[in-house]
Amino acid sequence: MIGELLALVGAVLVLLAALGVLRFDDPLARMHALAKASTLGVLLVLAGAAVNLHTVNDITSVVLAALLHVLVSPPASNMVSRATYLVVGVPPGEDTVDEGVEPLGLRRPDERDLEG
Repeated sequence: MIGELLALVGAVLVLLAALGVLRFDDPLARMHALAKASTLGVLLVLAGAAVNLHTVNDITSVVLAALLHVLVSPPASNMVSRATYLVVGVPPGEDTVDEGVEPLGLRRPDERDLEG
């Protein structure tokens, strides 16, 4: 019963993440919705699977999958969002202080870069 409930809550979170990707206009907001909610949703689905499994080998496989997902997904989404920010920039009308571009020797794109 507990495993099925965890899996159901995780599936709902993954569904909400997918809806967030469809609903948001900004690419960075889409990635934020996808990275946060889907990570928690997948972890809850895996926790529900681990609760329902009986052999130690199956449980350790699910725990390893969850650990790898936690270690890989957030840094990967951070790198993709950073690359998107450097290419697309900030939507017009938003004031942003970027402290990470200058030390890297990079610059944020401006309106002239996006036109051509």
